[in-house]
Formats: sequence, C-alpha cells, structure tokens
Amino acid sequence: MPVDSLERVIPTVFRDDYIGALRRLDRANDPSVLIDALRFANDWSARIDFTNTSTVRAQLEATHAFAEEGSSERLLLPPSVILSQRAENS
Repeated sequence: MPVDSLERVIPTVFRDDYIGALRRLDRANDPSVLIDALRFANDWSARIDFTNTSTVRAQLEATHAFAEEGSSERLLLPPSVILSQRAENS
C-alpha cells in the first residue's frame, strides 16, 4: 500500500488516548489534542509493515499495540528503518 494512501490504525493500547482527544474536541472545542493523536497514529501506522502476517504481528507486539486499555504500557513507534526499507523496495 502506498504511504500516501495509508489508513490509520488505532491500536487497543492507544484507544483511550484517541477517545480522550475526541472528547476534548467535543467538550472544549480544542482540536489540537486530536490532531496530535492522529499524527502519532499516522506515524505509527506508516512504520508498520502490513505485507506479512508474521512480521506485522511481531511489530504490533513489540510496540505494545495489543496491550489492554488502562495498562501501564504505552504505544511505541517502530524504528524508522522499516520505512526506509519499504521505500527501497518500492
């Protein structure tokens, strides 16, 4: 999938942050938190290699994407090496 047509994925561990950003927009008319959350989700999604099931699962686990909401784990950005490898293969 070309990076310019990338869809954002909101991992389980990031759901509370995303919902909180939507609430902030709704209740305080402040889009800045949602913009930051979507920017982070976009960066995270762009760095995950969704072309191979075993690779994607390993990347999701390494970035804590499957951690339950409210856990102490935070969503981590995968190394940007994945992006440059994908660009080289395109």
